[in-house]
Amino acid sequence: MILLLVEDQPSMRKVVASMLAKMGFTDVVQASDGEEALEALRMRHVDLVLTDWIMPNLDGGDLIRQIRDTPSYEDLPVVVFSALSEPENVRAAQDAGCDAFLSKPFSREQLQQKMGEALARRTTSQIQQIILQADPVRSSDEHPLVVIGVKEITAVQLARKDQRGHLRYLGSMCSAVMAINGGSDTTLAGYTLDSDGNMIAKRVRGLTQRVRATMLSNRLPTAVTTARLLSINRPSALTIFLIIDEVYGVEPAMRRNLERMGVVILEQHRLDAETLIKLLREHGVDSSEVSSVLPTPEELQQRLDEDVKATGELPVLAHVFQKITLLDRDPDSNMQDWVDVIKTDPLSSAQVIKRSRSPAFGFQGEVNDVDRAVVLLGKNEVKQIVISGAVKRSMERVTEKGFSIDDYWIHSVAVAVTAQLLSFPLEESAWKPGDKKTYEDMALEEDELHALTEAGLWQRFELRDDDDAFVGGIMHDVGKVVLAHSYPGLFPSVIEEMEKIQWQKPMSAIETDFTGGSDHTVVGSTLASEWDLGQSTTACIMQHHAPHPNSALARLIAVANFVASALYPFPAQAKYPHVKILGDLNHARKQGDEEAHADMPEGMSIFLSDAISDELKTSRGELMDLASRITTAIHRQVQGIQNSV
Repeated sequence: MILLLVEDQPSMRKVVASMLAKMGFTDVVQASDGEEALEALRMRHVDLVLTDWIMPNLDGGDLIRQIRDTPSYEDLPVVVFSALSEPENVRAAQDAGCDAFLSKPFSREQLQQKMGEALARRTTSQIQQIILQADPVRSSDEHPLVVIGVKEITAVQLARKDQRGHLRYLGSMCSAVMAINGGSDTTLAGYTLDSDGNMIAKRVRGLTQRVRATMLSNRLPTAVTTARLLSINRPSALTIFLIIDEVYGVEPAMRRNLERMGVVILEQHRLDAETLIKLLREHGVDSSEVSSVLPTPEELQQRLDEDVKATGELPVLAHVFQKITLLDRDPDSNMQDWVDVIKTDPLSSAQVIKRSRSPAFGFQGEVNDVDRAVVLLGKNEVKQIVISGAVKRSMERVTEKGFSIDDYWIHSVAVAVTAQLLSFPLEESAWKPGDKKTYEDMALEEDELHALTEAGLWQRFELRDDDDAFVGGIMHDVGKVVLAHSYPGLFPSVIEEMEKIQWQKPMSAIETDFTGGSDHTVVGSTLASEWDLGQSTTACIMQHHAPHPNSALARLIAVANFVASALYPFPAQAKYPHVKILGDLNHARKQGDEEAHADMPEGMSIFLSDAISDELKTSRGELMDLASRITTAIHRQVQGIQNSV
């Protein structure tokens, strides 16, 4: 805490300074009169002023009046001490704007008491002003806004002793906005106080033409992540400020990236009201004439790619993935080609051998080499194991709080096998080379085969030759990994919000609220490009929540995701509506009610669009009925892969 001691008598200054030192205040600026005091205030910030009343050049009364008339320090607590303690002198000091009066001579205890009174009185007044002056954000208003992101925004939080520096900054911001509005019949600018990155993103997204600046304190847990995401989706008239408590409040590499992306980094202790007034005016906060334009999809993607690649290494996909997918697309590839590729990757070799030993395949004798394992399993089974294992390995570096790699991977595998089940041709005349072995390995029960045949979805998806249902399924959510890996703090915030709304929206909707538009489908394209997944799979990653009419694979994965999410949701604790619907349906059928059907509530189109249902001529309820009838088949295949990887 920094104090300014103003006293024209050197001996008295020395006595008071000694008292302050014994109270623990060692950072004391001393001045011999009011003019020196004003010069000191212009040079550095101060937390409290102690001043004599009668002094030459500029006395205590004039000093206080000038303090109250200057936005940069108008809220400073001031204690007056004087030998003139008559009631009229006390009233004069109070009228000038002092917060506490102390009669000379005084003790250290009396001085400490009056300082406490002044701080409490001024702090309470300042907090009330900061909170009450915040903009109500009415839809009918059009004036520009500054969105202030801070961790502490309640009166109780701001009144804590450790918040004085922070309170001074907020007081300066409040004074700056009030000064901009001074003398005008209409509101020229306003500010909001928010402690939630989600709300900040919503304000920027919902008030594009009004929000001119965001001031994000690095005390806000998600400040850096929020600044990065806002900069990616930044409208043309928005300036993003990151306010740090000290110069090294942000790591140098991250600081350089933020500045490259246009984030303005400021030190909190340098921000007085006059500086903020100038800053806000420079960035159009006092003008509603400025038009704000959103970035184009191409600009957004470029910003996103640059940010993700500049702030950390993306997950690396094992080379065996690309080699196996290429072989799988080649109908003329022979088994020896597959064996040679798998042998280059020891982990894949071990997983394939392990899978071939499964009792599910009924092989006789011990399998100890890759050559025999590949022949016994067949290409499709080998592809599933190798791809699943490669994807799981690529995610091992993700350590975000609450993000379970196992849960994510199991969900992805479930979507992949569901996509294969729904799209596999059930008429032999439509089979390609290798499909007979794949069909045999599925080991479908009679009722499962009947349910899939009756639904007939495989005939409606019309996949192209280069559309890989399994790869599309296992890769569809890679954007979630990128978000968790590249934007610390975002995933737990998203999950917290999902729990608040009781899982009534898909994760992509909440991600959009937090990021301003860059949900996992957008971010996933960055990784798809890095991994060279091809046009079909990349389109699937980007469109699986809103498939393009020409993207059959994305439509398939959207349906497979809807079905598989009810059995293997991500995160595992998610309570999406269709999780309960399918659970109740499966329970009813276990109890012998074969006529039970899914009862779908209103609002489920947010999880699977009406357009997809209409195109497939299959309702969401019918999909849940189908899911119930093939639940065991999905479990069986997921567990087979899980036990091998």
